[in-house]
Amino acid sequence: MSSDPLTKPAPAINVTQADDDTPSPLLRRHFEVASVEKVDMPDGAQGGDWYRYVLTSGPARITGYHRGTPEEVADYAESCAADFNLRNATGKSTRALATKKSR
Repeated sequence: MSSDPLTKPAPAINVTQADDDTPSPLLRRHFEVASVEKVDMPDGAQGGDWYRYVLTSGPARITGYHRGTPEEVADYAESCAADFNLRNATGKSTRALATKKSR
């Protein structure tokens, strides 16, 4: 009885996550700051210079507003992108790492 090598079923592929259940960063897109631009003060907001920042990751776009100097807003936007990237890579927020205040 001969077997035809073209009709053999393909071997099963066993895909498992790492021991710490951290998803592979290769499966996730990376957020980065696409732009920071000065805008008029949003309705209901108070004083100061306001800027709109845009974070992108492939087709995903996140738009936010922050008050400050261009450098402060750019730093804030970079921090937001880093937080999203950390959460995407680990499934955990940086806020979860902060200690809770006692009641």
